[in-house]
Amino acid sequence: MTMTFGRAAAALLATTALTFALSACGPEPEEDAPAVDTVPEETAEPAAEETTEPAVEDVADTGTSAAESLGTYISLVEDTVPSILESFGGVYDSLEVTGEAPGTVIYTYTFADEVDPALGAEGLDAMVSTLQELCDSVVFDEMALYDVTEDPTVVYTYLNPDGSEIWSHAFVPSA
Repeated sequence: MTMTFGRAAAALLATTALTFALSACGPEPEEDAPAVDTVPEETAEPAAEETTEPAVEDVADTGTSAAESLGTYISLVEDTVPSILESFGGVYDSLEVTGEAPGTVIYTYTFADEVDPALGAEGLDAMVSTLQELCDSVVFDEMALYDVTEDPTVVYTYLNPDGSEIWSHAFVPSA
């Protein structure tokens, strides 16, 4: 299975939106970093051209456990981490994607340079509605495609290089 355009774009959009929100809080991205609305070339194909992606019913009928489904999904997301990090020219030192069964995906971004925690939290708080819309319109649908449907939750956590937390928020599907 390959990473779909939606998932790759969602990960990039979340990273882009949050990087933009924090741009006033830390050093400027390198000059060759993409503009806020840029999608890397490898993800710029329309989703309709994807032919290796199974239909939702194909995945749901496999009989896999919630933990196995979550693990499969996380493995696919992890495959996009190098391109996401590269897209931002050193803004982030790392991005770790982990999970907690039955359906929580945790994205932990660590900045390469120190970010003022108060300003960072303020900027990220301003992005909550945008991130909720992103999760509702793309991420939760993608999780469901891989049968991650029990208590679907996405957590975004941002850390300073010393490991101190700047901000964390859990998103669940809107009613």
